[in-house]
Amino acid sequence: MTMKLPGLLTSRCWSALSILLLGSFAALWLLEGKIPRWLGAWRQMLDTGMPAVTATFGLCVAAVSLAWCAAQPIADGIKKLGHMPVKTGFLFGKALAFFPIHALTWSFIGLWIGQWGYPLWSLMPTAERLANLAMAEQAARHLWTWAPALFLLMLPLFGQWLSLRLRDSTTEPSTPAEHGNSERNVSTPHLVSPQRGDGKNYAPLVVSRRTRIALPPAMRRAADRAFRHRPNNPLWNTGCFALPMALISEDALGLHGCAALLMQSARAQDPAGAAIALLMLSTVAAAGTLLTGSPAFSLPHSFRDCLSSLLKTAAWGLWALALFPDLLPPRFRVDTDLAFSQPATALWVGLAPMLCALSLWLLGHIIAPSKRHL
Repeated sequence: MTMKLPGLLTSRCWSALSILLLGSFAALWLLEGKIPRWLGAWRQMLDTGMPAVTATFGLCVAAVSLAWCAAQPIADGIKKLGHMPVKTGFLFGKALAFFPIHALTWSFIGLWIGQWGYPLWSLMPTAERLANLAMAEQAARHLWTWAPALFLLMLPLFGQWLSLRLRDSTTEPSTPAEHGNSERNVSTPHLVSPQRGDGKNYAPLVVSRRTRIALPPAMRRAADRAFRHRPNNPLWNTGCFALPMALISEDALGLHGCAALLMQSARAQDPAGAAIALLMLSTVAAAGTLLTGSPAFSLPHSFRDCLSSLLKTAAWGLWALALFPDLLPPRFRVDTDLAFSQPATALWVGLAPMLCALSLWLLGHIIAPSKRHL
């Protein structure tokens, strides 16, 4: 007797395996195709890299979960205030999601250290050995070490969850008259026929206005699977949104996660370290896919949907480009020395990329406010 895995579980497993394979091929490319070095990178990751993998995975999961818990009641409260507050909250959430994380991070560091006068070690992991401390003090040290990064990740994720919760309310619902007109459409008379509720096991297929063919149950199920709309997986998308932002927050705060290891290896031009970090990050992404579910992709149904998808993709591409400030023009880079004396300058630097990405996304949303795209 053979057991079949559910379709969702099978999809998760294949998606996680695909992500892991992509990360493995990228690491092999960094190592110039040398299999022994690639196997050594896998061995080193399994021997010494699992604490860093666990730290980054826990940071992303905690940030996504806490942001979702905070956005749910706030979105429900905004929906009770009317249509204009819903639109305002939707725009605010999307703007917060598109705000560059490096500008937000350095503004927070400049405010914490430069303006409030707290010492540098209050944000960074201490070099003191924690083995001799009490269990409660060890937990407090670990909690405080990761709390600033969690807070910085939560803000854009909170904006993303808030915009997702309020997005469905920004479009006007169809009126009863429009709904009645759709039911009385002469091209689909079978949709309102009494036979739809009598429990008969067939589905009429309209060939013309006078001819209908009853599909067998097996063909009907196959047609449903072929044409069923697969909505996007917001949990997977938000987790994928959190992982690249961890690169900036972990690196700026000096944390010992695998995201910070990738940034440090890139600056040091260390291909071996970067390959190990890529294997770690692909492991984190694969574990997140197993936890949240697989991504869902669907082709646009019209030219408007295609144009909307292109604009929204360009907006997210601009957001991804802002994750690497060295690739941006000098005026879009944060002056880290000036941020300690004037933290607001970092926020002003991040304002222009955020407005550009938000404008592209809103234009795509206006053209086709589809629920299939972020």
